[in-house]
Amino acid sequence: MLPGAPGCRVLVTSRRRLVELDTTATLSLDVPPLDEALALFARVIGDSRARAEPAAAREVLGLCGRLPLAIGMVAARLRSRPAWTVGHLSGRLREERLAEIATGVAAAFTMSYEHLVPDQRRLFRLLSMHPGADCDAHLVAALLAMDLNEAERLLEQLVDLHLLQQPRPGRYRFHDLLREHARSIARAEEPEASHHESLLRILDYFLFTAAHARRRFAPGRRRLPLDITHPPAHVPPLDDHSRAIAWCETEATNLTAVIDHAAEHGRHTHAWQLAHVLQHFFDIRGRTDDWVSTHRRALAAADALDDPQAQAETTRSLGVAYWHAGRYEEALAQGTRSLDLCRRIGDRWGEATTLVGFGVAYRAMGALTEAFDCFEQALHLYDEVDATWGRALALTNLGIACSDAGRHDEAVTRGTQGLDLYGTTEDKWGEALALTSLGITYRRTGRFQLSLAHHERALRLNREIGDVRAECKVLNDLGHTHHAAGQRAHAEAYHRRALALALVIDDLYQRAQAHEGIGEATLTTAPDAAYHHLRDALTIYTWLGVPQAASLSNRPR
Repeated sequence: MLPGAPGCRVLVTSRRRLVELDTTATLSLDVPPLDEALALFARVIGDSRARAEPAAAREVLGLCGRLPLAIGMVAARLRSRPAWTVGHLSGRLREERLAEIATGVAAAFTMSYEHLVPDQRRLFRLLSMHPGADCDAHLVAALLAMDLNEAERLLEQLVDLHLLQQPRPGRYRFHDLLREHARSIARAEEPEASHHESLLRILDYFLFTAAHARRRFAPGRRRLPLDITHPPAHVPPLDDHSRAIAWCETEATNLTAVIDHAAEHGRHTHAWQLAHVLQHFFDIRGRTDDWVSTHRRALAAADALDDPQAQAETTRSLGVAYWHAGRYEEALAQGTRSLDLCRRIGDRWGEATTLVGFGVAYRAMGALTEAFDCFEQALHLYDEVDATWGRALALTNLGIACSDAGRHDEAVTRGTQGLDLYGTTEDKWGEALALTSLGITYRRTGRFQLSLAHHERALRLNREIGDVRAECKVLNDLGHTHHAAGQRAHAEAYHRRALALALVIDDLYQRAQAHEGIGEATLTTAPDAAYHHLRDALTIYTWLGVPQAASLSNRPR
């Protein structure tokens, strides 16, 4: 019987979404905001007790996932134990959250679980094994070896039952406490073989899809064979560069978590291969910290396998990551190990690529003779293995080294050869690199309009492919060119844009370049601020140990 008189309202509550009801309004409750959660906690234990330990109270709420049922349970337990402090309670929750609040919360979760049909139960259990924070239907289809539409249907059903959250369309996640409960059920109900296969399917899905994405945003590079037992039948649409990068950005937190999990649980091959296929993504997106952390894990995995190919690939990439982080000694150590390994196993492509990295390092340190030697050796090795992309890389770097040495005609020839070869590989990253190098040479020879045109083309390409690290460099190069052409206001504007971007990606060298450029551009208009920028540039150059430190410190004031 429902009231039908005017002005009457009926409130219907349910554990699951009542999507079939014809209602005026439907409201799905999320966890309360922090202030409301604190008010609930304080109402049970007393305001004075909650105010006495505000940090511990916030930690308790976080450990409860701000779930009102959990908050009520732990607050009631604290109220019944006057000797306990809020800090003591938070410590108990840190040690074993679900056990501490199992009486009420776990019982409610179990009731929801027992009302599921078998397919829903299986998804609830197995999805809890995913090391990442969220997922989509493609991962679930791979995990359960089912059709994509069926996977999405099951996920939406668990959302309707409030056993999964949907933070945005197509993405699904557990509440923290529900994830722990699902894992406890999986441990009890799933045989060990099922645990192993489920994790393998998750790892295979991410490795297969990340490799598929890499082929879109890093064309021309060598593809190593990957160890994939269960290639997924369904992957997201990654048919162009932007979609491939967008997928990696969406899954970035999951990908790093999966690498960590694989390394910790003895899945060494997946750990190093996942890091390997993501290297270029970490590079162009300026994710240096992720690059270093994942490759340190990957190197430990490669060492555990005692696989020289895996060790060579990982040490080379880790060396470049250390270089971008300004950790030059570690970078050279990793590069040296990679070079030795490549030569020991006869990996000519790997040897050449490592030599290019050494050449870049020598050039940055002002050791041009050594840089030329590395680039020329690399070019010869790439010729041996008929690697077009590698030849383009070596020629481009030879071009900029020639420019450093004042051999500008040769620099243009080498740079143009590199640009043409990159065009045959359809590698826009390489094209942008060659354009940037040519732009520098044209600036140094006073051909400023030609320099600006090349840099502007490079900037458009870098933005098109999402290479924020290269974009930052080109912005500084544009600033240098405008300054050389006497356009100081334009120079300052470009350097300021470069500085903002360098701070986002934490690129120390480009930060220093931007500070120096701003300082030089504003010396006459704002001398005090200019000297601050020049001082900041000198501090960074000195810390990095690059030649610019000496030239800037000797600059007349």
